[in-house]
Amino acid sequence: MNRLELLQKFVNDQAYNVFSSAFENCQKLQDKATEISNRVLDEHRIPREQVCLVAVGSLGRCEALDASDIDLIPVLADKNLLDGFKECDRSLRAAIGSELSVKVSKGEDLTQATCVSAFADASVIGGDEDSVSSLTKRILILTESVSVGGGFNICDVRGNILKGYSNMDRTRGRHVLSLVNDIARYFRTLCIEYKGKVDGDQKDWSTRNMKLRYSRKFWYFANLISISSIAEKHPRGQRAYEEELLKLFSLPPYERFLGEIGDSHSVEAGRILECFSVFLEFMACAERRNVLSKVPHDGRYAISMDNPFPALKYNSDLMHSYIVDMLNGMNVSMRRRIIDWFLL
Repeated sequence: MNRLELLQKFVNDQAYNVFSSAFENCQKLQDKATEISNRVLDEHRIPREQVCLVAVGSLGRCEALDASDIDLIPVLADKNLLDGFKECDRSLRAAIGSELSVKVSKGEDLTQATCVSAFADASVIGGDEDSVSSLTKRILILTESVSVGGGFNICDVRGNILKGYSNMDRTRGRHVLSLVNDIARYFRTLCIEYKGKVDGDQKDWSTRNMKLRYSRKFWYFANLISISSIAEKHPRGQRAYEEELLKLFSLPPYERFLGEIGDSHSVEAGRILECFSVFLEFMACAERRNVLSKVPHDGRYAISMDNPFPALKYNSDLMHSYIVDMLNGMNVSMRRRIIDWFLL
């Protein structure tokens, strides 16, 4: 069974076509960006084996459609390469943006080039040198990333991150609970940052709102379901559990979610994904995104042809209700693990 055949078992044709289009678009972007990146690395005489060019965001989640950007984080194996990489970094972003006609992150703050030890070492995670930026990079690269160039394997980057979390001094029991805590912490940080940004500047508040309601909520739910499910299969944790986690994180959120929910929850799973596909299809059109971005906060519930907010919110509420239905239908052990690990 190929990756899309699994999806087709759960959703209607319309939703399947949306996810299929996103999958094909992401594969095309990934292949073309990789070709461009490797060419630029060679032009600047940067050793490929020392660089992993990581794309996170919608491309990393395999949700990117026509109007999506590329969020690029260069990860270097050796910190001594950072200073000499700056010019190449600018060239990479410019070439990808120009040749693929997409907006690429500028390499500031979160997306600036970094070395893997700066955010993944056990001595950093949870320590005095840890930061929100380091936490964000760890979680994004581990849970929603693809490689778009370089020879430093992204599986090795994820392995370094998980190894940092599984250090016995920084976790409890047999499972990597420090990772679970950071995933929950990151999601809550997104919610808190949303309020601060909207209260301080209401420009495009509605797009941020919808991304939280759809992309981030589904990402979080897919993680808590799949991580908890693997723990049910490997109650002793340790190496087998960690190997399954790494396999899990190589998949987009919807695929890791479907692979773990089982036939008993197929109806709710299909409904969740069908609601989510409505959002993806809407955001694929730059014109629709532009209309959404201009909705004033005070007029968000006004019924008009140029206000998509009420319909999108109603659909997100439906998705939320199906998520709650699925949680309520879990067996006692699974539900207790989810509550203990992620919600309390």
